[in-house]
Amino acid sequence: MIGWMTMALSAATAPAPLAPAGKWVVDYQKDMCIASRAFGTTDNSTLFGIKPSISMDGDDHILFFVVPKSSGNEVRRGQAVITLQPSGQQLKIAYVSAVPKGTNVRGYEVYANAEFAAQLAQATAVSMKAGSDQLSFATGKVEPVLNALKACNESLLRSWGIDPAARASTPPGVSVAKWFPQDSYPAEAKRRGAQGRSVIVVTVSAAGRPTACRVILKADPDLDATTCRLAMRNGQFEAVEGKSDRYAVYAVRWELWDV
Repeated sequence: MIGWMTMALSAATAPAPLAPAGKWVVDYQKDMCIASRAFGTTDNSTLFGIKPSISMDGDDHILFFVVPKSSGNEVRRGQAVITLQPSGQQLKIAYVSAVPKGTNVRGYEVYANAEFAAQLAQATAVSMKAGSDQLSFATGKVEPVLNALKACNESLLRSWGIDPAARASTPPGVSVAKWFPQDSYPAEAKRRGAQGRSVIVVTVSAAGRPTACRVILKADPDLDATTCRLAMRNGQFEAVEGKSDRYAVYAVRWELWDV
């Protein structure tokens, strides 16, 4: 009896999905593609967005939510639960939440891997629970949005002279994040307080070895050079017999947390 009462109480307190306040919009930016849609009322709207990874070696996405700030300016981290409807599929994953300086909104970001993104494509509603915060959106079918983002990403790659079909893949279990450890921050860049996002293209041989690296979008000379140096030194890719050069694109954000 107690269990059923608890379930009923949880269902009663779950937020109703917010209705769309506009259409999905795909933003073609110089270094990324973003799809977003406003929900709720005009004077109290919440934004739900999707950012695909610019990396050519995966189909990961970042989901982000921008909501009116209720209290506090602190950075929050923890485990979020994302639920997709009508399947009921759930993903428990780390989130980070912050209040951009000079704004009255709070942003949330969660990382969705390729497997979850495939489930997301079939969703018509998405909800997130992060700590005491709960959000729910009547998104409509998400698959056309993901298809539009894929087309945007491929257009972006072509604008950089890269064939999207010439993708170099990393071996299973390889963590690209470990190629760019925080302790490799260049001393001169740290001294100057330099930060930013370096976007690079790595050329990969048929044997799976990095053979060249070029910077597409610059952050800082030292940061850009270090990004390429680390990719050339640490990069691991699958060999593909009989294939010509392939490519991998990475965006590396360099941030100083102790400045």
